[in-house]
Amino acid sequence: MKRPVQKDYLKSVYRTPLDTTDRLEYIRLDKNECTLQLPPHMLEMIRQSITPEFLGCYPEVYKLYRALSAFHGFTEEHFLIAAGSDGAIRAAYDAFVNTGDDVTNIQPNFAMYDVYTRLHNANPVDICYDPTSLMLDTRKVAEHICDKTALLVLSNPNSPVGAEIPLDDIRYLLEKAEEHDTRVIVDEAYYPFSDNTSAGFLNTHKNLILLRTFSKAFGLAGLRVGYAISSKENIDLMGKFKPMYEVNTLAVLCACSYLDQYQFIEQSVRESLQIKKWFINTIESLGFSTIPGSSNFVNIVVGKKNVQCLVDMCRANRILIRPGFPYGILGECIRISVGTRSEMATAAEVLGRWKHAA
Repeated sequence: MKRPVQKDYLKSVYRTPLDTTDRLEYIRLDKNECTLQLPPHMLEMIRQSITPEFLGCYPEVYKLYRALSAFHGFTEEHFLIAAGSDGAIRAAYDAFVNTGDDVTNIQPNFAMYDVYTRLHNANPVDICYDPTSLMLDTRKVAEHICDKTALLVLSNPNSPVGAEIPLDDIRYLLEKAEEHDTRVIVDEAYYPFSDNTSAGFLNTHKNLILLRTFSKAFGLAGLRVGYAISSKENIDLMGKFKPMYEVNTLAVLCACSYLDQYQFIEQSVRESLQIKKWFINTIESLGFSTIPGSSNFVNIVVGKKNVQCLVDMCRANRILIRPGFPYGILGECIRISVGTRSEMATAAEVLGRWKHAA
């Protein structure tokens, strides 16, 4: 007799097709990567460490645990390193979400939250930003937290919206979630482009799972390294699902080196925010309007009928950008990541040509 399909619900889970674009041939302003260049001596230190012995040795992940502990001021048992922050997201789902549980998610949001909710056969409870103002009603979020809620997901600031949730609202939701034994993920992928961090709640709210990544401000998206910070109890449970080695040897080396030279990351972030301000002023002087945001990208309102035209025009000029998320006012936007001053000047010039011709 044919073995029955045990997880038939997986057939309905949508995964984005593989992107076959050789993105290194373009100005990459589509995935919120950091394209600013750090001092050459940092890369040279890393290169000198890459020997045959280094590559042939299994990862010594404990070095990154020690570095994170020193950087944040928490003991090592409060961290879980993962292959990107999405690896930490999966560990949280594996540890705390059962079939039939509710997962309350703020939409639109990072797509993997919805993917993992469906992979775990949980019930997605989506609370949306206002489609016009892009404001979040945290009282409405709180009303949907109940005894069935395994996880509450908050990204702060959010992508693709770019909006921040005030820390008083985060505290309120943490307290509401505690009443129902609900864990709260606060995804801070865009720290420190925004310094609005919930790290100060880690000592007082044991249900908080704080996520960080080296993919954005640190500019290490290709190495896939992120981490969670939480109570020892939460990390112990999440750690049951980690692979033999959380990340690879090169990821450990680069992440430790960058933490040790964090002043250069701070300098890079300041420069990026200055470029973002300059770029917004430049395109607004051309007649475009933008949506305020606190991350390293800009949502530019161009009108729904013009979105794909501008995406295609930029691509023809070797620039990758994104159409806005198909939700509310975002559906009338293009989204452009903040790159170097030269890259943003090139993007502004292309937008200006389109504006002049329109």
